[in-house]
Amino acid sequence: MEFQPANKSYRHTALNGFRTFVKVKTDKKEFYWEPFQRDILGTDYKKSQKMSITAHDLTLEEVNKALGLVITVNYYTLPNEHYSALFRKVTIKNISKKNLSVEIIDGLPMIVSYGMKDWLNKNLSRTIEAWIKVRNINKKAPFYQLNVEVSDKPEVIHTKEGNFFFSFNPQSKGEKLLDVIVEAAKVFGENTSFTSPTEYLKAGFKFPKVQQTSNRTPAAMSYFKSNLKTGAESHIVSVFGNTHKVDQVDGIVAQVTDKGFADKKALQNKEVVDSVKNYALTSSSSEAFDLYSQHTFLDNILRGGLPVSLKTSDGNIAFNVYSRKHGDLERDYNFFYLEPTFYSQGNGNYRDVNQNRRNDIWFNSDVGDNNIIVFYNLGQADGYNPLVVKGATFAIEDAKKGEKLINSLIKNGKDKDKLIEYFQKAFMPGSLLEFVTQNEIDLKCGIKEFLSRVLEICYKSESAEHGEGFWSDHWTYNLDLLESYLGFYPEKLKDILCDKKVFSFYHDSHYVLPRSQRYVLTEKGVRQYESVFNGAREIHAKQGGNRLRIKDEKGEIYFTNLIEKIVCIISNKVATLDPSGVGIEMEADKPSWYDALNGLPGLLGSSISETFELKRIAIFLLDALDRLSLADSDKVSLFKELHTFVLELSSVLCKEKKALSYWDKSNEAKEKYRALIRKGIDGKVCEISVAEIRDFLKLVIARTDRAISSGKDSKGFLATYFY
Repeated sequence: MEFQPANKSYRHTALNGFRTFVKVKTDKKEFYWEPFQRDILGTDYKKSQKMSITAHDLTLEEVNKALGLVITVNYYTLPNEHYSALFRKVTIKNISKKNLSVEIIDGLPMIVSYGMKDWLNKNLSRTIEAWIKVRNINKKAPFYQLNVEVSDKPEVIHTKEGNFFFSFNPQSKGEKLLDVIVEAAKVFGENTSFTSPTEYLKAGFKFPKVQQTSNRTPAAMSYFKSNLKTGAESHIVSVFGNTHKVDQVDGIVAQVTDKGFADKKALQNKEVVDSVKNYALTSSSSEAFDLYSQHTFLDNILRGGLPVSLKTSDGNIAFNVYSRKHGDLERDYNFFYLEPTFYSQGNGNYRDVNQNRRNDIWFNSDVGDNNIIVFYNLGQADGYNPLVVKGATFAIEDAKKGEKLINSLIKNGKDKDKLIEYFQKAFMPGSLLEFVTQNEIDLKCGIKEFLSRVLEICYKSESAEHGEGFWSDHWTYNLDLLESYLGFYPEKLKDILCDKKVFSFYHDSHYVLPRSQRYVLTEKGVRQYESVFNGAREIHAKQGGNRLRIKDEKGEIYFTNLIEKIVCIISNKVATLDPSGVGIEMEADKPSWYDALNGLPGLLGSSISETFELKRIAIFLLDALDRLSLADSDKVSLFKELHTFVLELSSVLCKEKKALSYWDKSNEAKEKYRALIRKGIDGKVCEISVAEIRDFLKLVIARTDRAISSGKDSKGFLATYFY
């Protein structure tokens, strides 16, 4: 179905969504009924309706007391298969004292063909009908697709993938598949509004033998007849899904129509959802709270993903499945993509994913320090980070080991060559399994063992992209990950802060302009617009794998420990206090989490929430240095540009007592620093004493204390945002 925002869905679903048209015959009369509707033809009956929603399915019920019929529709998704599908089970039961004959048309008046992208559907749907083709109708399992990709390019690319639909009667002892209707006009006639099935309502309607299968927006409806004795019921099971080629549909039909398959998958779907909810299994005096706890956990999993363990060369690691943006009909601004494979993962926003992984380690110890490394490594040397977290990818560490493994796991030479070529680039686990399945790679072992053996010689990395910009609060959530980890492994403070030199800096071609280039004078006063510039022509960040490198992008990736990463964040943020010395400035075009304040950055806005977070992270690091019993004479390494920046800030923090003067001087130091690191860093490392870091952190804490005090009104209350 076409995606529509909630307000449009409320208007369109009644006519364009799933429909059920029922003709009921008794000995003497014929009645027409359309359940789950109101105020249109076929709805003027004494009836009751009920909707039941669980975490794993949706059920609708309508009791038509006048006709003596009950109809229920149950929806659930297909789990644990190599294709995706939605099940729709319609049950009609005779609760009258008469024998009834029913004739039903059920399904979608219009279905989106594969290749019909959302923009085309909303803007060129009439024109693109010329590309539409419905195949496989002779087998009662239509396959919907555009013949070729729609483009203005000279290369014609034929479409292989498609959406499919079929219906069957699980009670049938003979032919189970029902006849299908793919031409909407055979049901609605000239009533293109779909308000009522004009053609179907004509006397003597018969199933259409000939249907148009191209150049029209198709339907996906099935035709069913049944004689219902008193107390009897009939079922229609419809399956709407997607697969890679039409040849696979026959196998899917055979599998799905096998006795008990649909019911087994309904149960399995419940078990999958319950297995996620049970991570937060709660038993208290309040049943509502118990249910709430489990469902809240499930909702959070949709954003941050569920950590499952995979074996790699680095030992067991956690891999987050299901992760995606929290998009739905209400949050229509959040476009999300979920990989249609095993081990599926999707795109998410930095804050959302970060927030929802804060407690992962308490549910799977294999998470270890992975989330800390991932999210701190997405932090840039300017204190910002990319918006879009695309998911974990894997790459074979040693090509020779890869070839040796392939030779031991694959039976024939052609398959080996395909995999050797496939492994030239990073891959996602689900994509690898999809590649093996679709190319019918002949394995010497099971597919799960194959995946495990491959991942044993791989390293993991997290892919990301700039997205829509830099938000002012994203850096604040990293400390939650760190504190959660130390709550589980308190003995690993030194290891995670000092010893692990696995931390790097994300490198982006986008950067925040200096004040002289982002401040503009308008008729309404000074404003701050277009603060972030895409310097891709001069900054070749993507070519360098988006990792900060030494020698102006030409050298090796710069690796360091977590202390340096945290010092870098603190330095950038304490140099971003507003001219009043209260809040952290929204200098990069975006606000914090509160998207309703998108206009605040233009007004040179700031937020005191991040000031509190700055104080919190400075206190954490100061306390950590004490807990590690580091002597004042001990040294910490910083890259040269950061070392200079920290020393300059320390001086400014000491000397500049007035907020406006501090704002100017600290920004000067920050802008100079950012200009130096824009293309990369020099590569030289300077040492700073622990005593100097302690002094710097104390100055930061004192400055934030002053900021918080200044932000209070006469009653001691704090405003959150300023401009």
